[in-house]
Amino acid sequence: MGSQYGLFTYLKTNDAALEDYLVSPAVGLSTCIVKFELPIDECPTAIEDLIFMGIHHGTIFPGREGIAHTIRQRHLLSQPKV
Repeated sequence: MGSQYGLFTYLKTNDAALEDYLVSPAVGLSTCIVKFELPIDECPTAIEDLIFMGIHHGTIFPGREGIAHTIRQRHLLSQPKV
């Protein structure tokens, strides 16, 4: 949890999830949650950008498997597009 910068939230409401609480009319914080959807052809660029920023499997899941997954992604991204 530490490597993912995780946090816990305790809601003292009847809402089932944090998202439900934020979008409820009583709170009015629906602009706090934003969902981004990227076209599939933008995924390689987004993954490259995240890796460049240090957000990848190796940092989120420290250990051999996380590093191996990041190396595999970098290798796949470096392949010429056909």
